[in-house]
Amino acid sequence: MKEGWIESTIGDCFFSIKNGANIKQVKGATGIPITRIETLSNGIFNRDRLGYANIGDVTKYESYILNDGDILVSHINSMKYIGRAVLYKKKGNETIIHGMNLLSIVSDKTKIIPDFARYYFQTESYKKDIQSISNQSVNQASFNVTSFKKISFKYPSLSEQTRIVEKLDAAFEKIDRLKENAEKGLQAVKDLWEATLTKELSHKEGWKETSIGEICEIVRGKRFVRADIVENGVPCIHYGDMYTHYGMSATKAKGCVSPELAKKLRFANKNDVVVVAAGENKYDIGVGMVWLGSEPAVVHDACFILKHSQNPMFLSYYFRSTPYHQYLKDEVNEGKICSFLTKPLAAAKISLPPLAVQNEIVKKLDDVRDRVEKLIANYKETIDSYAPLKQAILRKAFSGEL
Repeated sequence: MKEGWIESTIGDCFFSIKNGANIKQVKGATGIPITRIETLSNGIFNRDRLGYANIGDVTKYESYILNDGDILVSHINSMKYIGRAVLYKKKGNETIIHGMNLLSIVSDKTKIIPDFARYYFQTESYKKDIQSISNQSVNQASFNVTSFKKISFKYPSLSEQTRIVEKLDAAFEKIDRLKENAEKGLQAVKDLWEATLTKELSHKEGWKETSIGEICEIVRGKRFVRADIVENGVPCIHYGDMYTHYGMSATKAKGCVSPELAKKLRFANKNDVVVVAAGENKYDIGVGMVWLGSEPAVVHDACFILKHSQNPMFLSYYFRSTPYHQYLKDEVNEGKICSFLTKPLAAAKISLPPLAVQNEIVKKLDDVRDRVEKLIANYKETIDSYAPLKQAILRKAFSGEL
């Protein structure tokens, strides 16, 4: 520890650390704003993610009204986000109640500048300390205030804290600006791809206006579960892997099922298109993947198998197009998991050119997609590099080297 710094604990550096008010929230944006776990999303105080409560006389909850400079910490969350903290900076005369599952922390300003604490709560060392005191259950993690107060907290003089905060503000502002530019570049590439896909698939003279059901035999897969998947056997396509593993096409399956089980299931043959029919939201489901494996693959019952005589990649591109997904989202049944049935898929409209034209379009789109994917990968790599850069700067700051 650098000379002049004081080694203390979180409990000794803050006037109060307390949980929020247990108030029932109501649907909609009416009543008094109240914080919830989602308010801390993206590491900022997100006013768009406040809850609301009809509490009548707000003076009953006066001790829970947030003050400028209060720090909110999530003490019940997933292990990934447990301990996430943000600094509240009041806007005008707003009144916001501190709600349950978040701790509010008030700095002893004779010892700690709130912005200095804000940066400390972003460090990897703090995150490791939080995880070490957190208890993991099936769906979430949590820690108690007593253990939280015992976490080590090192700090310099107030003037030195001010200097460090100014340096961190300048460095982080520059990094955020670079990240924002990279994100804009990434979005521009995605927009270009969407525009190209829409242009190439839009109806032209000589094309046939038809539907998926008229050009494809639609077969639903049959059920198997994750526990059925083994390393060797008959290739299998699970619906969940359509989002995380497969792209536009695949020559190899992620897993297999036993030959005995495969006899009871349904297969995608080479050039069949597999369309996923279930997912977490209504905007992403319905994408297609061309099976190009040398042997048939069994398909999960949350997917459809499309048998056809078209260029399979032309159909795969169609199932990634914006007009198709705009149509399909209105046909999705929303619940714990989103899904759609055979009928809306069969009714999906498609403009179909002659096979020779399909081949030309696929060749053009393949070329553009190859370049787009390389650009996207470069932008994502750049964006991902900024978080470690911030952590490197924070390590220097809180070791007294900045």
